[in-house]
Amino acid sequence: DATRAAATYRSALELDPAFVPALRRLRGACVATGNYLEAIELAAREAGLAAGPEPAAGLVELGERALAAGDAAAAIQGFERALEFRAEDPQALAGLARGLEGAGRLHEAVAAWERAANRLSGARRSDAIRALGALLAGPLADGERALQHFQHASEEEPTVEEWIETLFALLVKLERFEAAAALGVRRLERTSDPRRRAAIALEIGRIHLDRLAEPAEACSWFE
Repeated sequence: DATRAAATYRSALELDPAFVPALRRLRGACVATGNYLEAIELAAREAGLAAGPEPAAGLVELGERALAAGDAAAAIQGFERALEFRAEDPQALAGLARGLEGAGRLHEAVAAWERAANRLSGARRSDAIRALGALLAGPLADGERALQHFQHASEEEPTVEEWIETLFALLVKLERFEAAAALGVRRLERTSDPRRRAAIALEIGRIHLDRLAEPAEACSWFE
């Protein structure tokens, strides 16, 4: 009986609040019943009794489990507590942003994704950049800020084709055709595939012809 076991562990902790085995068993009982908020508080108490960065891992795991269970509030708390112990934990940084987004706290999620993008590297950083741009361009409908975001990403990582292609797509969506056409050369520089280069040239040519009424410029791209 998880409820009776939890009561026993709570009694033990009243006698000795630092009794780690009781903390762990009570945490397990809370997870089993879906009480993630209390489980996270217990994990944080246990982490406070330990040394080094490892306690953050348990809090991150609980945050992920809470998020998977649809408990965004508990997930946020878990990731925030994990970051208190290890401020640069990559999974906690991204998890906090996902939790805030799941809770509908979109502007806070933007700040969290920005923090993650600034502190992470490699594939994790790319995931954060992608998620932040999707949030700005999607639910928040902040096209201008999304443009600035991907412009900055394409300048910081000029060899990453995804950023400039996303920037191009946003410019077209917002009907900034002159700026979209101006990306033509930069887009060509990022690929050596003949078919891809031909598709880009055709795309830019059509913008000059159909959107900017510049047939001479269009012909130079069609050639």
